[in-house]
This record gives sequence, structure tokens and C-alpha cells, in this order.
Amino acid sequence: MSSHQHIAAHVKIQQDLVVTAGTDGKIQIRSINDQDVTGELLAHDNAIVALDFQYPYILSCGRDETIKIWNVKTQCLVQTLDESFRVLWKAKFYKDNVIAAAKHSGSPSIEVSIFLATERFSLT
Repeated sequence: MSSHQHIAAHVKIQQDLVVTAGTDGKIQIRSINDQDVTGELLAHDNAIVALDFQYPYILSCGRDETIKIWNVKTQCLVQTLDESFRVLWKAKFYKDNVIAAAKHSGSPSIEVSIFLATERFSLT
């Protein structure tokens, strides 16, 4: 596996892993010790605009109007949150919830949504 084809705009480090996300819609997982790519997730159809990482889960927020939760151990998709946001700005883990901030087109206000985790996903 190679580096991101476009800009790697987001970097998170936890445990002995470095997780990067880019404008190519991919998430790469690397060992911090030798910097080898140990996994690559085809996360979104286009640019990833936000990334969070709380081991063992990765949270990605894409321009494709979805928020996805991944398991870094299995490198599998755990959950997709598709609330049809027109523009997603940020998504973060908070306890067992996902908090997303979005701005709808034509509106100057920021909307904040809180999603509860599914049974398969828990940070605690």
C-alpha cells in the first residue's frame, strides 16, 4: 500500500497507531514504530472532512454526507450514520455518543446532532 493519492488532511495518534485521512476518501492505519501501512479503508466516495480516533474505533466524516465508525482491529465498518447533511464540518466521539456539527446550505446557523451508539459499538 502506498501513501494517500491526495492531501492527507487529518492525523490522529493513539496507542501505537497513526491514523490518517485524506481528500482521496481513504483512511490509512500505520504502525508508529516502523511507519508501515497496516491497513487502508476505502471510507468515503470523496474527501474526508473530519476524523476522530478512540481506540479501537475510528470515526470518519465525509463530503458524501455520511459519518462512519470503523473498528481498527478488524478494519471493518461498524456503523454508518446517514442523516443527509448537506455540509458536514466535524464529528467527534463523546463517551458512547457521536456528536456531529453541520451547516445546511443557505443557512447561517450550525446544527449539532447527537447520535447514540448501537449495541455493537461502545467506547466504555
